[in-house]
Amino acid sequence: TPTRVVDTRTSSPGPLGALYSTGPYRFQIAGRGGVPGDAIAVTANLTVVSSSPGYVYLGPSVYGTPQSSTIDFPGGDNRANGVTVALSPDGFVAAYFGGAADKTANVIIDVTGYFLQGSAGAGYVAFGPHRIEDTRAGTGQVGLLGKFVQGVPRQIKVAGVAGRPKSGMVAIAGNLTVVRPTH
Repeated sequence: TPTRVVDTRTSSPGPLGALYSTGPYRFQIAGRGGVPGDAIAVTANLTVVSSSPGYVYLGPSVYGTPQSSTIDFPGGDNRANGVTVALSPDGFVAAYFGGAADKTANVIIDVTGYFLQGSAGAGYVAFGPHRIEDTRAGTGQVGLLGKFVQGVPRQIKVAGVAGRPKSGMVAIAGNLTVVRPTH
């Protein structure tokens, strides 16, 4: 059952207070809400609620401005994204809100599962994030170019791209960002 471990809008489970665009935040995940203290990663639902426009990045740590986002959102919107994220060695997840100066974002993290060292999930290998596809012209990315069209399937190559192994992978965890959709 999903367990709420972070909600910046309320004091329970807290911590109280929206994220400002001025720096990284750390939230204790391991040892809270049924997540074992020795968890090395979690699957979760990240929700951003009625916030200023921008993006949120989640990871085991944040140094400087992240080069990728976990979720992007317009102002005043409520959005959610399923994530798989490694925890820091002391069981924290780092968050960074990228937005205009003095703007805020409220976040909710509902944990849906976790990984333990040496468990069946130990086959998970954290890698990146590294962008493997960008269909926009002029981005310098290899792979598919041009917009996706409704009803027309396309395959995105993952194996052997951006330093990933050419074989042996059975699944991936990643973020999909849609930029300027027309519908």
